[in-house]
Amino acid sequence: MKWEMLKELERFTPIAELRFVRPSAVGKRMYEAGDGFWITATEKKFGTEGSDRIEFGARGEYLASIFFFQYRRGLEAYFNLEPSMRRYEVLGERFEVCAGIAIGDTLEGIENVLRANHCVFEVSETGQLTDSSIQFRYTEIVWDRYRLLFFDRSKQAKLAGFEYTP
Repeated sequence: MKWEMLKELERFTPIAELRFVRPSAVGKRMYEAGDGFWITATEKKFGTEGSDRIEFGARGEYLASIFFFQYRRGLEAYFNLEPSMRRYEVLGERFEVCAGIAIGDTLEGIENVLRANHCVFEVSETGQLTDSSIQFRYTEIVWDRYRLLFFDRSKQAKLAGFEYTP
């Protein structure tokens, strides 16, 4: 499965070494990896010291994050893209993201799995300013190297996508 290979990649792997990705029309430094996976790139390698971002190394394009969206509408919602005619296109299959958490699982179910495994996580909502008011965009669970994305506010919202930082 592609996910098994992708999650083994190291952060800041040069994009040129990833022969299976292709540039995306979605945005600059965004690449399609197929099967619902997208890779974002950064121009320089970086680390953090406190609240400062420290860049190092030569300029180029390096792996920053790996995203997965089961449906095109999730990709469009997360990256704030104009809805396309292919909005309901299925990008990838339902699969297990990690032990006990799979695409399509509910927010409440994932919270229960994380609590049962004594994991530290945070649940939050993200909004967008539209016509002088904040509009809901998505709910997220941030845990370990994952940002799990739900495009509904309810506890029964289904996991639609995620970001993984190697």
